[in-house]
Amino acid sequence: ESLPEYMLPRFVVAVDSLPLTPSGKLNREELPMPKIERGDLASEFEAPKNSLENEIAEIWKGLLSIDEVGVNDKFFDLGGTSLLAMDLVEKLKTLRPNISAVDLFEAATVRQQAAS
Repeated sequence: ESLPEYMLPRFVVAVDSLPLTPSGKLNREELPMPKIERGDLASEFEAPKNSLENEIAEIWKGLLSIDEVGVNDKFFDLGGTSLLAMDLVEKLKTLRPNISAVDLFEAATVRQQAAS
């Protein structure tokens, strides 16, 4: 109740037990990724309309390991993390050399990134 919205998890995945490494620490690589359904997102699917939107959507698909990215979907709503955002910035530099991490927050969708 007291956390700001941006600190609340978008998805919760229930597991029977936490995967551990041989030394007894949490094995983060073995944690299941959330299954994101289109109904969980605020926007309805709208396909990329031009080559730039399509290229950006393909980069998102590869980073997020998902099959479908609409032009109005938000990176963090699709399961993006701050670490993946840094990878996204690096990959987007092939299309927009001057892009920064701040740009991802100001242009959070494929359509906005293609337009800026």
